[in-house]
Amino acid sequence: MAFAFSRASIARLATVHINIQRITRRALALSSVDFSVTQGRRTLDEQMRLFGRGRTEAQCARAGVPKQYALPNVARVTWTLNSNHLEGNAVDVAPFLNGKLEWDENGKLGLWPVIAKAFKDAASELGVPIQWGGDWVKNKDRPHFELSR
Repeated sequence: MAFAFSRASIARLATVHINIQRITRRALALSSVDFSVTQGRRTLDEQMRLFGRGRTEAQCARAGVPKQYALPNVARVTWTLNSNHLEGNAVDVAPFLNGKLEWDENGKLGLWPVIAKAFKDAASELGVPIQWGGDWVKNKDRPHFELSR
């Protein structure tokens, strides 16, 4: 089955390093699970806004994030201000199933390992080392793929 990126995914993908673009395109061709690109390069302001999710005003202030970005009652989505997204060296993706994004938060659908394998195979084919956030021991981040630092 051949999948194709939406215009929005193509636009997000265009913001990142050419090697991440190449890997992501190849991964889509290799994957048996369709996926969308949900994030590409971020500005520092976008990263600070994401950092504020799940944090209090005091926690934000300690990190140098404007306190108005604090959203303590929502789930955290990032653990750092030093994200590879800032340099365009990372993408976030999400499975696309039955016409909508399917985050498979608990992993019960088994979508993430399929997508991760496609990314790893694509990176290997292209000779570009990557890291998958789903392999991280602390703070797993299944949607996240980045060039190895």
